Amino acid sequence: MRETNLAGVDLNLLPALDALLRRRNVTRAAEDVGLSQPAMSRALARLRDLLGDPLLVRTREGFALTPKAQVLAPRVIAALDGLKPVFNPTPFDPAKERRVLRVAAADTQSILLGPAIMRRLSREAPLVD
Repeated sequence: MRETNLAGVDLNLLPALDALLRRRNVTRAAEDVGLSQPAMSRALARLRDLLGDPLLVRTREGFALTPKAQVLAPRVIAALDGLKPVFNPTPFDPAKERRVLRVAAADTQSILLGPAIMRRLSREAPLVD
């Protein structure tokens, strides 16, 4: 089996795939990700072509995941969870920051501003050396 070149893959399909695998319903999956039902149907068609699998098959009760889709579901969740820190980084908290800070300044600036800077640093970032 050949490896897929991710540069040619529309990663916008990941949230659609996640919604389809979770909801097992094109209309509800479309609502979850803010797409129209026809747009989600097109996304499903593209995913089927890309993955070489129907992903969802009609049953008497509605739709069911194919065996491949069942294997993909936890991987898709893990992939999306892995991307969250990239786009939602943890906010900077100076109180928890551990690092060495070096400040370069002229003598006059050091004398005038140094004590105030050090007081504020020790108050707001106690772990910074």
